[in-house]
Amino acid sequence: MFLKIILLCFVEESTSILTKWAEKMIEKSKDEIRGWSVSGVSDIVYQVHDLTSGRIVDLSHQTCSCKYWDLTGLPCGHVIMVLSFLRMENCGHLAIDAYKIDNYRNTYLESVYPLPEARDWEVPDDFMVVNPPLMDKRQAGRPRNTNRIPSQGEDPIRRKCSRCGSTIHTARNCPAIVPTRQPTQRRRSRASGSGTQRRQQTQPPQETEQREQTQNWEDTQNDYYCYSFDLNN
Repeated sequence: MFLKIILLCFVEESTSILTKWAEKMIEKSKDEIRGWSVSGVSDIVYQVHDLTSGRIVDLSHQTCSCKYWDLTGLPCGHVIMVLSFLRMENCGHLAIDAYKIDNYRNTYLESVYPLPEARDWEVPDDFMVVNPPLMDKRQAGRPRNTNRIPSQGEDPIRRKCSRCGSTIHTARNCPAIVPTRQPTQRRRSRASGSGTQRRQQTQPPQETEQREQTQNWEDTQNDYYCYSFDLNN
């Protein structure tokens, strides 16, 4: 009740039909219209030339081309400039009823009781809790175009799961069990033997046979040269 009396006293201080906040916004708009000019199109339509462009104000339909009057319900600077051109100082009647003192007073006319503590609330049994929808985190960059029209002769790419081979899902959401990796055994090299012998074991059979024939021919030539040397002596 005490709060109600304070609000009523606050409203009674204002002599306008608008609330104090709405009057403050209109006064702010009046300070911005300095240097503007008005030219009449008709008796109810006017063009306001501000510092940037020209706006059309229609008093009969209560619209302005800047859309401030249409969206907020408060007269914009263009409307205030037109009323000043028509020598009408009061523009409160052009605002919607939500900004007027009578509606503000009727809002707090009845007693408003505070809510009890949350532990004292009576929650019904069939009370349904509606959670907000899950929003996936959007990835950075331009989104991929999935509605692209394929080119002539282009076959669609069929993706399949790399784990089970299914074309319904991918490996990311595959229901199959992930196979465990077997430990790999390292190859142990033989400690004995030279590098030449290890290379000969890896050579193919034809190359090994050819190498043996070449070695036998070289041994025969060496024996011949040695025999010839002995005869000359």
